[in-house]
Amino acid sequence: MSLIGEAVKIRREELGWGQEELARRVGVGQQTVSRWEHGLAGPRREHVARLADALGLESRHLHRLAGFLPPEEASPSTEVVHAVYASVTELTDQELLLVLDRVWQEYRRRQGLTPPGVA
Repeated sequence: MSLIGEAVKIRREELGWGQEELARRVGVGQQTVSRWEHGLAGPRREHVARLADALGLESRHLHRLAGFLPPEEASPSTEVVHAVYASVTELTDQELLLVLDRVWQEYRRRQGLTPPGVA
């Protein structure tokens, strides 16, 4: 089960709703809610805000659990981030290592953790 799926299921059950009720409130099918809760799929970005509203959860938190930056934190490169995030399972091990290495290098540089003279 994914974090988003677990959060959705727990909150839905706290509210005493079946999957059908949540699906109706969000505007999706019951099977879609079932897939979210079992970690077989995640909600699409356009469903996350409605899902948060329906469940009475904070939208920013739910966006992050679903793997999206909240809309107010979006930048011109957000689409690239979401595309990489969505396709990470399709990367080869070597491609994944390249991405991880480059991201780690950049993070260390931004945090001032890279020794002087090292790119």
